This record gives sequence, C-alpha cells and structure tokens, in this order.
Amino acid sequence: MNLHKSVIIKSHHLVVYILMLVLLLATTANTLAQNIPTPPKVSFKKVLPEAEKGDPQAAYIVAVMYHNGAKDVTQDYKKSVKYFTLSAEQGIALAQYNLAMMYYDGTKIPQNDALAFRWYRLSALQGLPQAQYGLATVYQEGRGTPKNIQQALLWYKRSAAQGYGLAQDKLGYLYSNGIGVETNIVEAYKWYSLAATRGVSSAVTSRDDLHAQMTNSQIVKAQRAAMSFKPTPHYNADEIKRQKALIEARAKEIQASSQQ
Repeated sequence: MNLHKSVIIKSHHLVVYILMLVLLLATTANTLAQNIPTPPKVSFKKVLPEAEKGDPQAAYIVAVMYHNGAKDVTQDYKKSVKYFTLSAEQGIALAQYNLAMMYYDGTKIPQNDALAFRWYRLSALQGLPQAQYGLATVYQEGRGTPKNIQQALLWYKRSAAQGYGLAQDKLGYLYSNGIGVETNIVEAYKWYSLAATRGVSSAVTSRDDLHAQMTNSQIVKAQRAAMSFKPTPHYNADEIKRQKALIEARAKEIQASSQQ
C-alpha cells in the first residue's frame, strides 16, 4: 500500500473526531432548529379554553398534549390534528410541520399527500429545516405534487445548509449516485461526514464506503470541505425562535394563572 495513502487511512478516524469537536458548538447552536419543543407542564383544563378561543400558542400546546397523551389527557390524534390546524392556520411553523408529518405518515390519521405537501411547504418557507427536508422528500417522491428532483435538491440544500443531519445525509446519497446532479464523490463524502457528526448512523457507513474508493487528494479535499462547513441560519430564524419562545411563555403564563 502507498505510504501516503496508509497515513491518510490511519488518520481518517482522527480527522472525523476532530470534525465532530469543531462542529459541536454549531450543532448546539442549532438545537432549537432541529427539535420540536415540549411545552412546560401546564394544566390541560386551563389551556384548553384558551385554545378554544383561537389562541395559536395554546392551540399548539393542546395539540401536543392530545398527540402525546398525559396524565389528565387521553391520547387523541384526531383532536391533535384539530388543534394543530388551528395553530398552523395562524402561521405557527411547528404546528404546520407537525400536521405535515402526520398527513405524510398516515399511521395516526388517514394519509393525505396533498395536505402533507401544503403544510410542509408553508413551514419550509418559514425556514424550519426539518420541514424543508420534508418538502424535499415529497418533491423527490412526487407525493402531493409532481415529482421534481431539482426542487427536491434545492430544499435538501436549504435544510442541509442550516445543519440538519438527515438533509446532509440525503445530499451525500444524491451526489454519490448522481441523482439530480453529476456524480461527485468528494461532495458526497463531505455531506456524509457532516451528517455523521449529527448522529445519522447510516451516513457513517456510506462515508466509509466512499473512503475506500477515493484517492488521497480527494479524501483530503472532502475532509477540508467538511471541516470548513458552518451552518447558515435561515433569514427567518429569529421569527422561528420568537414563535417557540411565545409557545413556552404562553404555557408558563397559563400555568401561573392556574396556581393563583
């Protein structure tokens, strides 16, 4: 084996480990963008009337409680959809995303591809990276909208740019297989590496499979590209944070009023 390539292979895992450390702060900074918050403990009996009045934050909280079930709430997906819809129609991106997932999945409520596409799109346009990934998926699959690989690629890129691991993994797959783009194993390796640092286990295997096919210069180029990557927040990121903060604040406000 070429000595240079031997050194590259031996240092491969060390480089990936360093990459994980470098991206740790960026990953932490994007945690809110990648996770659906669970509202603080709040009285269902107190929050339900507020949701019935059309309060979008209260409606979101009630929808989550019906979706997950709780000590004083019987799990009810139909009611969850009702309140997610009430919240989503008032522009709450997380509610739009949850509705899209439920309609796309079709295991908890009847599958509806058209509504999945609608709500994924509205949430994605607000900048929620997991919704951007969902929208890309339905474009790729042609569910609820004509199949469009270029639109899928666009939305995968937007999601991946924000640091969303599943979108990064998908870009790795598209570049390694030449789907919608010219085959580019360096670019594929970069995205697989980034996805791996965000806990996408399949990306580790895919990246290592590519590693065995690459030249020394390609490996170095891909690793440097991954190391230099920095998540780019969506221009609407502050609004998404504001919506999440309002949901949390509303839950605390209702809970405080119930203790008076």
